Amino acid sequence: MTDHDEHGTTAQPLRRLPWTTEAGHPAYVPFGDGAVTRIAEAMEVSILESARFDARRARAVIGEPTTTVNELRAALRTLAHAVDDAVNVAELRGERLDSEEGIPQPLIGQAAREVGQCLRDMVADTGH
Repeated sequence: MTDHDEHGTTAQPLRRLPWTTEAGHPAYVPFGDGAVTRIAEAMEVSILESARFDARRARAVIGEPTTTVNELRAALRTLAHAVDDAVNVAELRGERLDSEEGIPQPLIGQAAREVGQCLRDMVADTGH
């Protein structure tokens, strides 16, 4: 089934990008294999690699017996940010799968977003 806009023309499916517009709104590009799509895919890979690095670093900080409370808080803040970024990539990829299969886009990653918020709240509760 083909979607049509209010003018009766075929609506082209759009891919949400891993960045926002200058106004803070989601940025989109038509599905395809253009330069913007390749940049977006490279950015998603970079985001996931950074999240893996941040997770390894947090584990190292936790495992170090001389780690200070401030170092733990900094690691926790970084880890919370990494969780948010990784969840965003998962949502973006889920949206693309859904668009390709014609399935309505579900709410993806709510539990993971709540974990990230919980981590931020824990840092905020300590006053840092």
